[in-house]
Order: sequence, then structure tokens, then C-alpha cells
Amino acid sequence: MKVLTESEKRAVRAYVRDRQGVERVRVSADGNVYAFGRMRGTNDTGWYFAGYDFDLLVHARAEWAVQHGGARPGAGAPRLVPGQTTESVQVRLDPARKAKALAIGDGNVAKGVRAALDAFQTASLPDTPCDE
Repeated sequence: MKVLTESEKRAVRAYVRDRQGVERVRVSADGNVYAFGRMRGTNDTGWYFAGYDFDLLVHARAEWAVQHGGARPGAGAPRLVPGQTTESVQVRLDPARKAKALAIGDGNVAKGVRAALDAFQTASLPDTPCDE
């Protein structure tokens, strides 16, 4: 008999709890899983045997493999400029400049740096396009 890890037990509990009418879930030391809620096929509420922990884990993983993963439309942060990709850059700032960037960006350093660069470009280089 395989003993489940705590994270696997949490996954089993979440899988059983997602069933309609289940309020609580217990995983016993011997691998039995019990659910409290409306019992299937009746209108009674109480504890009932939901299955064996390992079997339920296998079913949960199979179900999640179908449901989860892959690109989702509309997921993630919106683009800064529609249709244009961005690059990740690491910048080292002293505490004073970081505080200025936080103030400019309303608590967001990256937003403050972008705003400062935009302000610099419009103030000193009004007709220079950015080709990079």
C-alpha cells in the first residue's frame, strides 16, 4: 500500500470536495476517504465512503490533465503596446533612484522606469523614433 504525501492528500481532498454536495473530507490512515455531505442517490446528509486515496488520486490527476494546462485566451498581463512584444531586463538602482521610480510608477518600479524613459524621450528627442 502506497502512503500518500501531504500534497497528494490535499489533492485528493480537493478532488472529492469538488463533488456536488460535499462539505468535508477525511482521509484515514488506512487509505479510506470519507466525505460528509449529501449522499448520492438520496436526500440524506452524512458521512459516506468516497473511495480509496490512491484510486481517487489517479482519477484526480487524469481529470486535471484534461482540464488544466495550455494557453488560455486573455490570460496574462496585457501588452504595454498592443501588438508589440516586450523584453525582460534587469536594472540595478540605488535606493534613492528606486524610491523615485516607485513614486513615478505608483508603487511599481518597472512602470516608473518606463514613464521616466518616455518623459525623457519626449523632452529631449521629440522627433527620434525608436528603431530597436
